[in-house]
Amino acid sequence: MLDFAKTHFARQSVTRTRLHVSSGDYESDAARRSRETRPGRARPYDSPRRRRGRPAHLRSSFDSPLRDGNRDRLIGLLTKRAAVTLSYYLMETNVNVHHWLLCFMKEHPIPTRGTWEDVSGETFLRQLLAGEIESTKWSESRDPMFDCVVPSDVDPRNIAQRIMTIRSELAKEFIEELQNISEENNSLYRETLHQSLVMSSSEEDT
Repeated sequence: MLDFAKTHFARQSVTRTRLHVSSGDYESDAARRSRETRPGRARPYDSPRRRRGRPAHLRSSFDSPLRDGNRDRLIGLLTKRAAVTLSYYLMETNVNVHHWLLCFMKEHPIPTRGTWEDVSGETFLRQLLAGEIESTKWSESRDPMFDCVVPSDVDPRNIAQRIMTIRSELAKEFIEELQNISEENNSLYRETLHQSLVMSSSEEDT
């Protein structure tokens, strides 16, 4: 009887040790990511992948977490498209600044998950606004013998201001396009209903 009790106690100790290792400091990164992304399980508050919403003084009392997140992603999309639009314009006017902006966008991408500052593109713009004027020259894939490009000065603050101006214009265009969503929905519904009626009538004729 004493041997049985000792064996049972030893098994419980091993089980508790395994649970402690699997849920404590010894948990691997892969196991932690799998646990955090398990369906039906919320992310821990201290998880780096958990989204951080706007502070209360920057939100409306009628905002929901979903609406707040959609607004940040929409603003981030506008910021990204404004930067891409400016890069296309610079490709024709200043190649050096064009490639500098492309490199900056690769090094500081606007994510779709993370804090609201990162998702909305505010961090991207703040980094540009805090940048200092520097000299740049595009020399990739260019033979030095035929290199006749003159270095150009890049003002990150000016680039940020131009991106914000383009973002405002894109927002106006988006508003005009989104006003037609209701009509497009009705048109799609009418076409689908018409097709279903045509198919049903053809089946009755056959």
